[in-house]
Amino acid sequence: MRIVVNDIAAEKGGALSVLKSFYNYVKDHDSENEYIFLLSGNYVEETDNIKIVVNKNVKKSGLHKLRFDFFSGKKYISSFNPDYVLSLQNIITFGLKCRQGVYVHQSIPFQKEKKFSLLKSSERGVAVIQKFIGSIIKKSVKKADDVFVQTNWMQENVAEMCKVKPDKISVVPFETELPADIDKAIDYPNKKFFYPATFEGVYKNHEVIYQAVDILRKEGFEDFEVVLTLPTESKSKRTNITHCGLVDKRTLFKYYRNSVILFPSYIETIGLPLLEAKAVNSLILAADCQYSRETLKGYKNAYFFNTFEPVKMAELMKLVITRKFKLYSDILEEAVSDGWNVITDRIV
Repeated sequence: MRIVVNDIAAEKGGALSVLKSFYNYVKDHDSENEYIFLLSGNYVEETDNIKIVVNKNVKKSGLHKLRFDFFSGKKYISSFNPDYVLSLQNIITFGLKCRQGVYVHQSIPFQKEKKFSLLKSSERGVAVIQKFIGSIIKKSVKKADDVFVQTNWMQENVAEMCKVKPDKISVVPFETELPADIDKAIDYPNKKFFYPATFEGVYKNHEVIYQAVDILRKEGFEDFEVVLTLPTESKSKRTNITHCGLVDKRTLFKYYRNSVILFPSYIETIGLPLLEAKAVNSLILAADCQYSRETLKGYKNAYFFNTFEPVKMAELMKLVITRKFKLYSDILEEAVSDGWNVITDRIV
C-alpha cells in the first residue's frame, strides 16, 4: 500500500514535533507499506520504505499554501499514485480521488471559550484562524474519509461543529516523552511559579499573570518569583517576574520539578506542558477549560481557576506562598499507548 503523508506546513514547534513523532512510529513499526512524506525541508531521513520529497514552493506564502490545497496539489499528489493520503496539517488536499485522512490539531476554530474580533489588533491574527482558516478546516473535515484528533473534547466539538458522525473521528492518544533520569520524588515546591509558553496569541493569556502579581504585591506578598519563557530581551519591568527565554527539555523539566506550574492559556488542544508536569507530579494551577479538565482528569495536584479573573489566580498563588496546599505523592500512573497505531490501523 502506498501512503502519501502531506506535512509541507511543518517546519518548527509543535507541528514539527508531530511530524517527527509520526515518522518515528512508522519507521519503527511499519515496514510493509510504502510511505512518501511531502515536506518543506529535510527534517527526517529516508529508509527502505520511506521516501522524502521536499517542496519548498508551497511554503512561500499563505496564498501559495491555499492554492496547493485547493488546486495544484491534487495533480501533484496524484502523480505519486497513492492508495491513501494523510494530511498532518489540519487540511486535506481537495480534489483527490483516493481515500484521505486528516489530523486536526488546530483547536482555535473548535473551542468555545471565546469569539475573537477582527476589529481588535491584538485578536486579529487569531480571529483569522477562527473564522476563515477554521471554515476551511471544517470543510476539510466533512470531505475527509477519516479524521484524527488528540482529545475527546476535540472529537465531540469537531463532530458537533462540522455536523459529522463522531465515529468518523478517531482519538489519537498523545504520548509524553520524559528525560530518562528525571526525578519524580515529591517535595513541596518553593515560592517559584513557572509558565512555559511562547506568545503565540492573546489566548496564551500572559496578561492575567501580570495582573495577579500586581494583586499579590498590593497585598504585601513579595517573596516569590514568576518565570516566563518569553524572550529575555523583552524583560518585564514588573518586580517578581523573570523572562528566561526558550529552554531545552532538560532545563524545562527542572523547572517542572522545582516550581508550581501556572497555565492560564484558554485555548489548547491538549496542553503539552500539563501532560509533562503531571508526569513528574508537579503542583499545577490551570485555566478551567475543556482541554485542561480532560488532560488533568484524576490528577490530585491540579487546581483550576477562571482564567479571565486574575484575582482567582492570585488567591491560588497565595495558598502556595503560605504553604496551605496539600501535595499528594501518589503519582497518577496511566497506560502508555502507541497513539499513532490508531491512524495506521485505520488506514490499512
